[in-house]
Amino acid sequence: MTRTLPILCLLFGYQSLAQCGYPTYSASLATNKDHCIGSSLIVSSLHALQKIIWYKDGVAVNTVTGTSSFTQTPKIVAGGHGQGTNNNQFFPSDVAVDQAGDLYVADVNADRVLKFTPGSSSGTIVAGGNGRGNGANQLSGPAGICLDNSGNLYIADNGNQRIQKWAPGGAAGLTVAGQHGLGTGPDHLRDPRDVYIDCNGDMYIPDGNSDRVLKWTPGATTGTVVIGQNSNYTLNDPLQYPLRVGMDPAGNIYVGEGYEGGRLQQFAPGATTGTILGTTNFEPTGLWVDGAGNIFICGNSSDKVLEWSPGSTSWQTIISANWKPHDTFIAPAYYGLAFDNKGNLYLGDEDYSADECFRHTSCDSAYTPTAPGIYSATVIDWNGDTAKTGPFVINTPFSGPPPAISIIATATSVPVCVPITFTATPVNPGVNAAYQWQVSGVNVGDGSLTYTNNLFANGDNVLCILNTDTGCSATPVTVTSNIINLSIDPQGHPTITITATDTAVCAGTPIVFTAAVMNTAANPGYDWLVNGVSIGDNTNTYTDSIPAGSQAVYCLIASDASCGLAKSNTIPVTIYPLPTVVPNQVFNIPYGKREKIDPVITGDIQTYAWTPAGGLSDTTVRDPIANPTATTTYILSVTSYGGCTAAGPITVNIYTPLGLPNAFTPNGDGHNDIFYVRGGPTGSVIKQFAVFNRWGQPIFQVHDAAPGDPAYGWNGYFHGSPATPGTYVYIVEMQFPGGAHQVYKGTVVLIR
Repeated sequence: MTRTLPILCLLFGYQSLAQCGYPTYSASLATNKDHCIGSSLIVSSLHALQKIIWYKDGVAVNTVTGTSSFTQTPKIVAGGHGQGTNNNQFFPSDVAVDQAGDLYVADVNADRVLKFTPGSSSGTIVAGGNGRGNGANQLSGPAGICLDNSGNLYIADNGNQRIQKWAPGGAAGLTVAGQHGLGTGPDHLRDPRDVYIDCNGDMYIPDGNSDRVLKWTPGATTGTVVIGQNSNYTLNDPLQYPLRVGMDPAGNIYVGEGYEGGRLQQFAPGATTGTILGTTNFEPTGLWVDGAGNIFICGNSSDKVLEWSPGSTSWQTIISANWKPHDTFIAPAYYGLAFDNKGNLYLGDEDYSADECFRHTSCDSAYTPTAPGIYSATVIDWNGDTAKTGPFVINTPFSGPPPAISIIATATSVPVCVPITFTATPVNPGVNAAYQWQVSGVNVGDGSLTYTNNLFANGDNVLCILNTDTGCSATPVTVTSNIINLSIDPQGHPTITITATDTAVCAGTPIVFTAAVMNTAANPGYDWLVNGVSIGDNTNTYTDSIPAGSQAVYCLIASDASCGLAKSNTIPVTIYPLPTVVPNQVFNIPYGKREKIDPVITGDIQTYAWTPAGGLSDTTVRDPIANPTATTTYILSVTSYGGCTAAGPITVNIYTPLGLPNAFTPNGDGHNDIFYVRGGPTGSVIKQFAVFNRWGQPIFQVHDAAPGDPAYGWNGYFHGSPATPGTYVYIVEMQFPGGAHQVYKGTVVLIR
């Protein structure tokens, strides 16, 4: 049985995220013309699509399936310059691709991981590269790599029997599994070849020489054997030298093995006995399971890439070519397999390169509706991941003249209580027309083409509004009719007239409405209405701080007329919204720095005024440059359209920048005895502060602590005894005000 140093991990950003319900990409709809029948709807997405399901009013009406093929001649996208330590050289054991199209290559011989941006000829080291070793900043034979949603890099550090988590831009990694030496116990790893992360953040690790797959939950110090056993290799083991591991959306686990030339097994959720999927005739040193459950493998003794689709009975060859243009004397071997969001296939090539086999895809992204309705589409890319578009309205185009509406009345000058009927006549209203009658700005009626009432005031005006479908436009069509003004003769019946102290005020400013009544009893009953809704105030005055917006106020009184009521004139009022300065805003600026402050304010602001003026570049703008010499609380006053004002305190906190010493002396003399996080903006939180020895063993940890407090620092002891003098690695994860996170890494020297 051949036991080589491979390879792969499922790329969390393209598989697990979609399977776990996280959005990994988007799609949108547009038309080649407008919103009318005859226009074609077109799907746009940055991902290459293999299926589009079209919906009308929520019901599927059409499904389009694309076609694809792979070029049989590879393109070198990284490396190809032989094995070495230059950043354009590597010996690949695994590859992965992130959402931005950046390629990651695990370099097993140089003990590092390189990152290649699209089109670059040279990579950058993102993990390791500090010589072979077991320090937190070192690797030893990295066999597999994996990315999570935050860009953290997980590495199966085979030579150190551990899994390392490497944050973006980090100078050192954090051990998240293993590193207790060779062994078969639950806290040991003997031969980790790969790592896969499921929806819960659990890691699945194939432990080659222990013939098992372990599940390691976040933060755990031990793993659980989910497949295999804690024994050495035997022919009767359910697993025989597991190399790769993956999972499909249904929770089935797939394990590639190095047994007798190689095989791949499927294990149902919770099962300990698997099903062998066909014959591969090579060790699967690259494994990929996409969001549709399709399985792809490559091997270290074959130039083929095979695919197994759900329901298949055998493997299908999708790549079969003599891919050895670089060195015809080297036997074919591929370590690592990944797809990007275009469906392009990447392989780690033993010829010290990463090859890209472009996927040629074709999927008709256009659909021409034949009936009006609300359309949308569900799309599936070539990795099996799904996205949904937003809705798009398709209407029947207007024919003839544009929509219009006019109204007539049975009378415009009548005695009080005489009914008047208004009739609307629309022109070309469309198929989804709606009608709204208004009397002096107040909505009335039942939405029909006629409106009848006998309760009007002298001077009332009546109109009708037509709202129709969008036609070929993206916005609704609203048409207002002519206005009919009414002359109502009270003829000695009670009449009511109202006045207001103001008709345009800021929200919260009271307006007093007063009713004057003629020809009625000594104690009439009053009913005040705002926008046609009774507020139930039975007095001749009404005072209220009306909510922002346009309002219409009128009053009704009991009457001895045949209609039983008398209606006042209607007073339209405008209420301007109040601006706000969000309270308790703090801006943190390092001492001696000049930074722009941009407070959170709402409203249509016309003027700004800051006090005091000291330390600000301009007191009349929203976002001045601030550089006070000490922490200062300013008062920001703002005035919005309509003359409405607001004010609030804005604090500029001057702080000492975050810092950690590069050495400390825990000798009890009261000077530099504690290694702790110093400085930092007010409101910062140390989410994690950890110190590791040269072997990556955690020496000290603290969580959710305040910076600047020695009580949350390391005193130089480990397990109650003085720690050995020397260099230690630290990791600090800070959460700053506003929720931003930042990770800091470095070394500190303990001196005694």
